[in-house]
Amino acid sequence: MDKAKSFFNKIGKKELVYCCIVVIYMAIGITISLFHEAWRDESQAWVLAHNLGWAQIASICASEGHPCLWFYLVKLTIFIGIPFKYFSFVSVFFMTIAVSSLLWHSRMSIISKLFLIFSPLFFYYNPVICRVYAVLLLIVCAICSVWKSRDDKPIFFGIIVSLLFQSHVLIFGFAIGCVVDIVVKMIIEKKYRNVKHFMGLLIPVISFLLAILELKQNEKTESFININSDFISSSLKTLASGIASITYKFNFHNEKVGIISITLLIIIAVFIVLCLKMLLDPSIRKRYYRECIVFFCGVIVYLGIILLIRRVAHIQMAIVLWMLFLFFSWTVTSDKKNTKVFEILLVIMCVISIPKTICCDLVEDLKGPFSGSKEISQVIMNNADKQSVIVIRNNEFSTSVVAYLSNSDYFVPLTKEPDFL
Repeated sequence: MDKAKSFFNKIGKKELVYCCIVVIYMAIGITISLFHEAWRDESQAWVLAHNLGWAQIASICASEGHPCLWFYLVKLTIFIGIPFKYFSFVSVFFMTIAVSSLLWHSRMSIISKLFLIFSPLFFYYNPVICRVYAVLLLIVCAICSVWKSRDDKPIFFGIIVSLLFQSHVLIFGFAIGCVVDIVVKMIIEKKYRNVKHFMGLLIPVISFLLAILELKQNEKTESFININSDFISSSLKTLASGIASITYKFNFHNEKVGIISITLLIIIAVFIVLCLKMLLDPSIRKRYYRECIVFFCGVIVYLGIILLIRRVAHIQMAIVLWMLFLFFSWTVTSDKKNTKVFEILLVIMCVISIPKTICCDLVEDLKGPFSGSKEISQVIMNNADKQSVIVIRNNEFSTSVVAYLSNSDYFVPLTKEPDFL
C-alpha cells in the first residue's frame, strides 16, 4: 500500500490525469470500432495488402492516391495475424500514441487538449475509421514533439519527415516545409553544415523522390494527377467554391454553405493572416520564421493540390489542413504572450465541428450497418464450402464483404463486370 502511494506521488497528479485520459480515449475508440462497419477505403487497402506481395505494393500507389507506407503497415498487421474485423484497433493504437504525444509534449492548456482530443482531429474520423490519416496525424504529432530539439537530432528528425513523405500527397507541403527549414538553417548557420545534418537532409529528400516514383502513372494505372489548361482554367474560376469545400462537410443537412462553414472559413482566414503578420513583423519574425516556413509551405501546396488536382471530397481531407494549424499552435505556444491566440483559434474551430462529428456521423455509424457487409460475410462463412470460388461485383459494398471473410483467398473480385451479371 505504501509502495503504491509512493508511486502515485512520484509520477504526479498531472501525469496520473494524463494516463486516465489516454486509457479512456483508447477504451472509447475500441468500443466504437466494434460497432463500426468498414468503409470501402478501409477494406480496399486491406484486401490489396492481403492479396499483393511486399514488392508488388508500390505498383498500386498511383491509382490509390498515396505512397506505400500505409499499405506496408496494413500488410504487417495481416502478417501478424490481426483479422479485418479488428482492423480499426490498428488506427486506435496509432491515435492513442498521438494523443499521448499531445498530452505530454504540447504546452497547450489542459482544457485545449481535451477539446482537441474530442474534436474531428483526434476523435472518430481517424481512430475508428482505419485509414492512412491515423498514421499521418501520428507523424505530425511526432514532428511537433521533437520540433524544439530537431537541430540536435537531425537524423532522427529526417527519418520522421521521410515517413511523412510516404504517408499522403496532401501533406507533402508540410514535409517540403520541413526540408526547406533544414536547408535554410544550414545556409544561415555554418555549424549545421556537417555530415550529421547533411544526412538529416538527405533522408527525407530520398523519401520524396521515391514517393514521386511510387505515384508515377503508366498506361496500367488510373489517372491520379491530370492537369491541363482547361482544367486549370475551370479550377481558378471556381476558386471560392473550392476553398469553401474545405469546410462545408461540417455543416448539418449536407448544406453546401452554412453558418458552420462560413465561421470555419473566417477562423482559417484569421489564423493565416495572423501567421502572415507574425512573419512580416521584424520584432517577432526571428523567433518564429521557421515555423512560418513550414506552415505556409504546407498551406500553399495543400491548396494547390485540392484546387488543381484532387479537390476536397470528404472530411479527412479538410482535417489534413487542420493538422497544419495544430502544428503551428503546438510549436509556438511556448510564448504565451504573443501566440496564445493561435491555440484559441484552433480550439474554437474544433469545438464548432464537434457536433457534426459526434451528433451526426458517429451516431449514424452506431445506428447500424449501412450495407450489411459484416452480416453477409457471416452468412457466407456459415454456408459456403471452403473450396468454393465465389465471384462478386467490384463495388464499394462487395470489397468490405471480401475483407470481413476470415479467408478471402477463395473470393475473386471482378475488375470488369461480365455480361451475365
